Amino acid sequence: MQKKILAIQGSSLKKINIETDTTLFLALEAQKRGYQIYYYEPQNLSFIDGKVIVKCFQLTFFQEAKKFYKVTKKLNFEKYLDHAINYSLLFVIHEGKYIKPNGQTFRDFMEGKFEPLKGIKATIKDFETHLATIFTEVRLKQYIEVRSLDACDWQCLCDGPAFFTGLFYNTLDEAYEIVTKWKKENVMNAYFESPKKGLETELEGKKLHEWGNIFFDIAKRGLVERKQVNSKGNDETVYLKHVENVIKNKQSRAQLLLDQYKKTNNLDFFKNEKENFNYSGF
Repeated sequence: MQKKILAIQGSSLKKINIETDTTLFLALEAQKRGYQIYYYEPQNLSFIDGKVIVKCFQLTFFQEAKKFYKVTKKLNFEKYLDHAINYSLLFVIHEGKYIKPNGQTFRDFMEGKFEPLKGIKATIKDFETHLATIFTEVRLKQYIEVRSLDACDWQCLCDGPAFFTGLFYNTLDEAYEIVTKWKKENVMNAYFESPKKGLETELEGKKLHEWGNIFFDIAKRGLVERKQVNSKGNDETVYLKHVENVIKNKQSRAQLLLDQYKKTNNLDFFKNEKENFNYSGF
């Protein structure tokens, strides 16, 4: 289901007279009709590369005199920027040479305090390089980069992207409704437990392979709705067979490799290019 959004431009909320200002009445009525309300002030508008950009935040309004609104979600890059510039440098490229890190942050580099290049301040190009070294699971660029396929084998080269395409392009709201009910501490616990327990890891009362089955169905429906077909008339769900097998067999690629190691007690099987680890993970 597509979200209904209403963006309101107005003066500072602290200056709004809730008795006379029609903004509050408009917002309350829109909320009743299922709209999400975003609010911004005129000074938050920018015009960049021919596009109007606005820094706003999501609000919930109430019919109360003292506290008539609550900030639900802020939409800006400030927190991410603070995180990025205070993140330790992985490396620096200067005049074509790689400079080893020493534990200092990009902020130090910005201020000309990076010891190997003391006095030299970071450029935008340096910042672009730095951003590329922050290996979070999901990175927002001019596109959404999902970094869950680093250990991918041949079978999942198309399956992984197809899975996320089905989620992101047509059924994102449905997936979002599920994950917003998860507690952060439970997600982090599953994140650290999954390398040891694989798809048997529990999250919010379900095993990861059970969640996988739920999101698989959502992604598959999303691909069907996209109606992108090949020359044979098949839609993109043909790419999901491998993902389906992973969930059905409840074994990730890591588990299959461990099983193979237990059988041979060595890693020589990595040298066999013809080895086919069926149903390996994405």
